Amino acid sequence: MITRKYNNSIPLKHFENLDRSEGVFNFMTTRAGGISSGVYASFNLGYTAGDRKAIVNKNRQLLAGALGLTPEGLITSRQSHTNIVRIVGKDDGPADGKTPYADAQITDVPGKCLVVIVADCVPILLYDPNKRIAAAVHAGWRGTVKRIAMETVRVMKEKYQSNPKDIIAGIGPSIGPCCYEVGPDVIDVVLKELGSRESFLIEGDTLHRARFDLWEANRRQLIEAGISHKNIENTLLCTSCHIDKFYSYRKEKEGTGRMMAGIMLKG
Repeated sequence: MITRKYNNSIPLKHFENLDRSEGVFNFMTTRAGGISSGVYASFNLGYTAGDRKAIVNKNRQLLAGALGLTPEGLITSRQSHTNIVRIVGKDDGPADGKTPYADAQITDVPGKCLVVIVADCVPILLYDPNKRIAAAVHAGWRGTVKRIAMETVRVMKEKYQSNPKDIIAGIGPSIGPCCYEVGPDVIDVVLKELGSRESFLIEGDTLHRARFDLWEANRRQLIEAGISHKNIENTLLCTSCHIDKFYSYRKEKEGTGRMMAGIMLKG
């Protein structure tokens, strides 16, 4: 990923492969650039983290301004670790009490900035430059075993006739296998839903535990869905290892902020 500063103070990271595509804008925030203080310092964008709502609103205003949008232009869904994919049309607006539950969003409408909110879960951004389709995916361990990434590609194929070989993908900063050790309950679900350990369940440091490589599990799903490995950028940046740059729920527990990753079709 490359980093650029906006409005002289907000650093945003960009996938290099998506950045080379003229028809789309992509980004991921870090923990720098906002006005939050204490454990939330400084660019917390999540309402559920415990930070004051007025502060989060201001941070979202700062982000939207850097992107040339209003805060209402940041399109979110209520994430609940599902494999539900939401289609965002021209009349769909920002999150509110009626916003549907979904962990992936797809649009063909320019100017709709699809965002997912993360603090260890895997953000995945997808773009089909031929059909002009963009998608943002939130893949925690539950969404990963429910194949949310594959489901998003399936919807892109069926609704928009995307050819997976044309799709460009980015797997963003999230908790890495170096820091994500899971117990028998998660291991059992992974084996049941994904069918094998493959290379994404690595022997853990303690008995009956394993380190879950969410990056590799999602990369394999994208390839299985038909995306070329050459079109997948995997940042391999662990949020837990780099809490100076990113928020990490697992490392910092509940007292931490949230980041956004987003993608928007240009007009």
